[in-house]
Amino acid sequence: MYFSHLNLPNNITTSGYSTINTVAANNIFSGNTTLLNSFLYNNIYTSGNSLGEMNLVSNNVFFTGTPGTDENGNIYGATNVFVGYPTQGSYSFDSRWQLAQNSPALGAGVDGVDCGIFDGQYPYKLSGILSRPLIYELTVPPYVPDGSDLNITVKVKAED
Repeated sequence: MYFSHLNLPNNITTSGYSTINTVAANNIFSGNTTLLNSFLYNNIYTSGNSLGEMNLVSNNVFFTGTPGTDENGNIYGATNVFVGYPTQGSYSFDSRWQLAQNSPALGAGVDGVDCGIFDGQYPYKLSGILSRPLIYELTVPPYVPDGSDLNITVKVKAED
């Protein structure tokens, strides 16, 4: 996912303790991002790196700044990360976030996956195209007499 200026400080509390406990993996963050008690890995931060407190920050790519003194596989001062950033050029809004051929984000994530939205457990598909079949029509009769068959029609198309 692409996030701009995300801020989730102490939104959910129990007995005065933050219970956000977010896992943010394989995202792109732009602007100041504030999360608390979170595990942040395989992300790319294009600007503003205010990550909040009590986070485990590992295997991310930062264009500028540092979240602290512990490196944890993070890369700082990255350049030439995307094919269409900072200038979008002829790329669509979502295709501009593909990693460039020599991007430092290639293989920099946990277990050697790419950082950013195009890898990880649920990789982004350009223009929202899903990698599974899409049910676009379902016909189910409202009533079936006893002893009769229930005839259902399902229409599915592949998106990938």
